[in-house]
Amino acid sequence: MGYTEVFGGELIFPSQTSYLAITTSVDVPLQWPIEQQIAGIDVVADFMDITANAGGVNIILPDARQSATGQKVLFNNVGGVNSYFVQDNDLNTLQTIPIGTQWVFTLTDNTTQAGTWINFQMGSSISVSGAGALTGAGIKAIAATLNQMIESDVEAATPFTVVDADRAKCLIYTTGTGTCNLPSPAAVGDDWFFMLRNSGTGTLNIVPPSGVIDDAASINLDPNDSCFIFTDGTDFFTVGLSTGSVIAFDFVSIAIAGSGDFTLSGANLNRIAYRFTGLLTGDRKIVVPGTTQQYWVDNQTTGAFALTVGTSAQVGEPEITQGLSAIFYCDGVDVVDAVSAVILSVPVTIAQGGTSATTVGGAQTALQVPPTSRDMIAGAAMSGGGDLSADRTFNYAGGLDDQSDVTLTAPATGSVLFKSGADWIDTPAVTIDPTDSVDLQFNGAVAFRTGLTGIDVVGDGPNTASIQLLDNVFGLIGQIDLTAGQMLIENQVDSSDIRIQGRDAGSNVSGFFLLDPDVNVQIFHPAEGAVGTVVARTLASSAGGLEANNTLTGGGFERVLTTSDVSATFGTFISALTALSGNVDTLITQAHSLGGIPDILMLVLENTTGEHGYSIGDQVIMNPTEQEFDEGASVAQNYNLLAADATNIFSVMGSEVAFGVSIPDKSTPGQPATATVGSWSFLVKAIRF
Repeated sequence: MGYTEVFGGELIFPSQTSYLAITTSVDVPLQWPIEQQIAGIDVVADFMDITANAGGVNIILPDARQSATGQKVLFNNVGGVNSYFVQDNDLNTLQTIPIGTQWVFTLTDNTTQAGTWINFQMGSSISVSGAGALTGAGIKAIAATLNQMIESDVEAATPFTVVDADRAKCLIYTTGTGTCNLPSPAAVGDDWFFMLRNSGTGTLNIVPPSGVIDDAASINLDPNDSCFIFTDGTDFFTVGLSTGSVIAFDFVSIAIAGSGDFTLSGANLNRIAYRFTGLLTGDRKIVVPGTTQQYWVDNQTTGAFALTVGTSAQVGEPEITQGLSAIFYCDGVDVVDAVSAVILSVPVTIAQGGTSATTVGGAQTALQVPPTSRDMIAGAAMSGGGDLSADRTFNYAGGLDDQSDVTLTAPATGSVLFKSGADWIDTPAVTIDPTDSVDLQFNGAVAFRTGLTGIDVVGDGPNTASIQLLDNVFGLIGQIDLTAGQMLIENQVDSSDIRIQGRDAGSNVSGFFLLDPDVNVQIFHPAEGAVGTVVARTLASSAGGLEANNTLTGGGFERVLTTSDVSATFGTFISALTALSGNVDTLITQAHSLGGIPDILMLVLENTTGEHGYSIGDQVIMNPTEQEFDEGASVAQNYNLLAADATNIFSVMGSEVAFGVSIPDKSTPGQPATATVGSWSFLVKAIRF
């Protein structure tokens, strides 16, 4: 154990070493220069030049307790390759000594084996070199400064191998489909990189000897693609490589007159849509790169020769017919027709979307299209043969549509029976034997029939039929329609009545129902025993209701009304449902449009969900006064207020407590129940006479 406190400062060593040079590839433990024999050969000197021939070398200071505070030592790294480390006696690293630097260490505390050392850097121990002496891969000297540079090499052969000396270079590939072999990542080391561009006409496959590149065993570089490739010492990575071919539709027209191969290159690559023109003097092949791409080709060349599209090595490439267009794609090896050939046989059947025929007439027959006209020849289409001088029956199997005319024409001794279409002509009277019937069919169903039962009109769907009454002067004068189960009788002539009249065969007196153009309805009935005397009742609309003016005449007629003139009007109003909202007594105003103050007002609750024995839609009439079911606090005391003027109805429904409106409980007769909010709504009904 040495002294830790020395009067006068530093220890006086028997022989002070002022300079020591050490060259080493291993760790060096230093010793203090004392009288006793020391274990090592390297002692602490005032100035120490250290050269480390390997990385990670440690220079270890001696036990601090064997010296005094203030002891100093200078370390100088005179090596040209490696840094080294200075450690205390407990092997704690105090400082890294880079190449060409000097560091002074001073002991400030020697109470422990490691001690406390402070250090600071002196100046550089090497001279300043010119910029030209410091250039390396990717570095160029310009005047007194260092600048980046990219040196390029052309690779025109395949395969080619990238070497360590290609660091920071740009290699330009210029041939067809090929392979680029990368160097060993461990040999070139971490941070090694180069650049690569494919200026060729085919895909360049990039293969590392070990590890992966972009997490794949190899990658492809398409024509006109480029990227940076670097390594971390194990795997390779790319920067700036596109994820695939850019599919952007483009068009170019190229004149390819001549014969033989025509290779797409430069600006004509990857244009997608091509139009080829020019006079072919022999068969012509469009040579495309062996990369994934699509080609839309329009062959507008002339000359009786074939035009094909394929890769350079492809045999039997697809041909594009002159004057036509086609779509192809390249799978990276060959060009393939993108559209499968379809062999079309004619005629195309109906099941395939065709007509099953090669002529218009055949198509009409196959599709059962009604002809626009047909000649009826006596003896051929009529039962019984002969002409129309006698009764004849014919069947028209082709059917009728709404665009066709059918005309039956008799010879000189006959007559026109009927014609359907836009024009109507006068025809002689036609008599149909009552024992016979005539049917007109549309779509296979009877649409019009005459016979013993009268005239039947049948529509083309459920509850749909129409009878039109036509006049030579007025045209359409009336129409009877049956639609959705309702019969509609219309008079199409202006200022005319609709009159429905019956007749008593015994008295020969008729009664009738009349609707005049002023929308008045008159009902006439013969008075008993008074021929020709009628009772007229006129029904006319009135504001807010219906007014009945009754005039009774004639003797012997039983009168329903005892007064000779009776006039009455009445109208009703029912409001929309309003959801019940508890005991909120909000005033609700609703317009009634009855033309005056209503005579009767009712407030009605309607069930919407079902409760207390009520079904959905059940109604409870609420008296428009206070209604009390229970004097206790458990059941509400209702108050319902109704008022009206000539225009509006005012209503309030509420309860004195928060339990809501009370109603009779149908599930427990004689007991009240509370109407649940959300299960009931209320409405207002009004009547005005």
